[in-house]
Amino acid sequence: MGTKRLENLTIVLVDDQEDARVAIGHYLSELGANVHTSDEVDEAVGMLPVLQPDLIITDIRLPGKDGFELLRTVRSLDKPFIRNVPIVAMTALFDGLEQIKNFSPGFDGFLRKPFTPDALLRVISKLLVA
Repeated sequence: MGTKRLENLTIVLVDDQEDARVAIGHYLSELGANVHTSDEVDEAVGMLPVLQPDLIITDIRLPGKDGFELLRTVRSLDKPFIRNVPIVAMTALFDGLEQIKNFSPGFDGFLRKPFTPDALLRVISKLLVA
């Protein structure tokens, strides 16, 4: 995926680990994406009507509401342009990724932490590039 492919994409990134938010956000921004970060679900959901993102990337394990709650909330919104936005789940749990894939069909992509920049771009490419 070339850098021009991320230009003008708006991505909401939700992770409670600041170093992960900074690293992933910086990388995607360097490739031209408009990245907005949050460390918790309610704040991220509040951004969605204004930002109308092309993609949401969320960690599964978050304090308070988790990535599953973010998924349920987004999928229940009454605005189709937000309700249907692709959502990528991230997890550091060794066997958690398979459980997420099997029991959470609402997620559109999956990443196991730590992941490489290439893995991140492959997931984004599958979801956003025709």
